[in-house]
Order: sequence, then structure tokens, then C-alpha cells
Amino acid sequence: MLLYPLERWVIRDRAAHSRQWVAIRILLYLLVSLLLGATALFSIRWGMRQYPAIVESSYFVIAILNVSVVSILYSLFERVLVEVRRREARLQGQIEQLQIQLDEINRDRQVREITESEYFRQLLANARQLRVRPAT
Repeated sequence: MLLYPLERWVIRDRAAHSRQWVAIRILLYLLVSLLLGATALFSIRWGMRQYPAIVESSYFVIAILNVSVVSILYSLFERVLVEVRRREARLQGQIEQLQIQLDEINRDRQVREITESEYFRQLLANARQLRVRPAT
């Protein structure tokens, strides 16, 4: 629980742009939850020998801690999914822009091929001659 604010402060901005940082965050959460689970198991075993009544009431606290860790993990995954969807939409827009640019380049190339051909030049010359020739 104490690592969450530190993680948000240190890693937050980098996670939006790097899969490595996302993986580090997930591993960090899993490590924290593993440590909490191991600590809880050790505490329960030790406490059952010394103070059984207190340990039985601490099950509630442990359940709350586990739920909070799961909710943090869920929020992390949700945030990662939102970032992935946002990045996917941005990349899709870039792909569409590139397709439009490629279409324009292809159109310009085709127009150049037509206008620079000998047949087109002959048609232009014939059109000029027809315009210049007096009407009979």
C-alpha cells in the first residue's frame, strides 16, 4: 500500500509510452500482494499459537487488505487498457492519414504519367490547332 503513491509519482508518466514500465508496474503490484499474503500467512500461524481470539478477528482486516490489493491491480489493468485503446486509436488515425497521402501521391504520379506521355502532347497540339483554325 505504501508503494502505490511512490509508484504513481515515479512511474506514471513513463508507463503510458513503454511496455517495460507497464510490466514493471504489474510485477511491482504482484510482489506487493505476494509480500502481503506471505506476511498475513506468517502472522496468522504465529498469532494462532499466541493469541487465537485476536487472530480470528484479524481475518477481516486481511480480507480487506486483499480486496484493496485486488482493486489496485484492477485499476492498473483498466488504466493500461485505456492507454492501449487510446494509442491504438491514435495509430489508426495515423494509418488513415498515411493512406490518404499515399492515394494522393499515386494520383499525382498517374496524372504526371498521363500529362507527360507523347499521346497527351499530341492531343494538346491537336486541340490548339482546332482552336486556332478559323471557322469555315
